[in-house]
This record gives sequence, structure tokens and C-alpha cells, in this order.
Amino acid sequence: MHQGNDRTAKWLIDHHGDSILRMAGITGFTRWQPLPAETIAPRRLPDGLIEAWFPGEQQPHMVLIEIETYPGKDVDRQVFEDLEAVHLTRRVIPEVVCLVLKPKGNQTVTGTATRRSPSGSTTLTATWPVVNLWETDAEQLLAENDPGLIPWVPLAKSARTTDELLVECRDRLFAIPDQRNRKDLTAVTVILSGLAHDPNRVLSLFGGPDNMIESPVLDILMDIVRQREHLKAQISTLRSAICAALEARFGAVPPELQADVSAISDPGQLESLLRIAATCADVASFQSAIRSDS
Repeated sequence: MHQGNDRTAKWLIDHHGDSILRMAGITGFTRWQPLPAETIAPRRLPDGLIEAWFPGEQQPHMVLIEIETYPGKDVDRQVFEDLEAVHLTRRVIPEVVCLVLKPKGNQTVTGTATRRSPSGSTTLTATWPVVNLWETDAEQLLAENDPGLIPWVPLAKSARTTDELLVECRDRLFAIPDQRNRKDLTAVTVILSGLAHDPNRVLSLFGGPDNMIESPVLDILMDIVRQREHLKAQISTLRSAICAALEARFGAVPPELQADVSAISDPGQLESLLRIAATCADVASFQSAIRSDS
């Protein structure tokens, strides 16, 4: 979800960041708090930063949270850059929680990135854990009896039918005593469920918008849907423009190069590549640029 300022992720991090930490295997902390969003690099905001306090330690651990809808080769680069920036601005190396929500072809997030100096004499490497939601056991999440984990359950693996899993989530959410939290978590769960299941079926099982109508999160999430549609159109236009520029200047674009362009979902990176496509000396120069930027 690191495309634009995705407020779904931000809301979950701000209100149920402790649940995200536990899902990623970070346990034993006694208290936690989200840190205010701040720019850590030009045009970049991390999905979230959390401080978590552990027994016997005077200083909290900082946790950088990245939530991605799909895997892709640019995810490792994004996490690496955010990790570098947090280290530079706050002088600590944070723990990293990287959640990927839905599979996409054979693409993966490796949880590692390496950068080398031009001569190769200096190397900087970072590694971090990656949680693929579709590989996470839904029953284990449900067994935690943590309302903050419910929005993630529909994206996890389960032997139950879709209806059985969603009804279980619905019933648990509807049992939350606090009305505000119940409606907000329900709205978030409906939106995330739509990534893996038929959105109309999800709404039907959850009783439609009436069960979320008093939730301010619903308005936020509906705006996110509109933003995502705009972002998809922007990304598609940039990809097409890159290939069109290369074809106009150098002839047919090799299929493997088209595939490399199609794998990029960062608008800023695509804008940079479009400028390169319009000015590079030849296709080989563009290929070198796209590889060095990946």
C-alpha cells in the first residue's frame, strides 16, 4: 500500500499497531505508540513508525512498518530507502515489519537489498522479515482473540469457505462492545476483504454500508478507492508512454523490456524512466538505467 498516502494502512497502524507487531512475531512489549507521520525523504512517507517499550529497557525500539498490496521488485528498494532514511534522521536502525497482502504472479519480496559503490569496493546490505498474508494461517490469527487482527484474516489462508471465514470475521467484529471501534474495524475489514474476495459478496455478508455509516473511516476508505483508481490510470499511462517513446525512437520494444516496465508501480520511478526513454542514446542505455534503478 505504499502507493500514495494510503490511509487504510495508516489508520490500522495508528489504532491497532500492537496487533500488527504481534502478527509479525514482535511480542513481549509492555506499551506502544505510533509516531507522527513525517517525510523521511523527498516525496516519501513511511507507512508507519511505532515505538515499542520492552521490560528492562529504558529506550523504546523503533519499528518501521511497510504494508504492500502486491509483491514487486520495487518493494525491496522502497523498504531499503526508508530504512536508510530513518537511520539517517533518527540515528537508529529500526526493526522492520513488511506485510504483503496478496500474491501477484511469481513476484516476491525478498526482504533484502544491496547497494554497491561504482568501483564495487563498498557494499551496503540490509535484510528484514517479510510477512506474506496469504501464507499466514487464518486460524492462528483468530485464535489470538484480538479485534485488531480481524481485518487481516480474510487475506490469510484458510480451509474454510469464503462465506464461512467472512461470517466468522463479521460475527467477531459485531461483538465488539465499543461502537466506534466496531464500526471502524468493520469498514476496514470490508475494504481489505475486497482485495481477495468479491466486494459485492463481502458487503452483502456484512450487511451493507448501514453497519458502517457512522464510521468516519468509511469516508476515508471510499476516498482511497477513488485514489487507487486514479493511481492505476496514472501508472498505466506512464508505462504506455515509456514504451511508446522507445518504440518511436528505436523501433519495436523487446518483450522482456516491456515486462520490466510493466513490473514497476512507483509513479515517481516511472516518471524518471519516461524522461530517460525520451533522451537515452539507445535501448541498451535505457535497459542499463532500468536495471540500476531496480
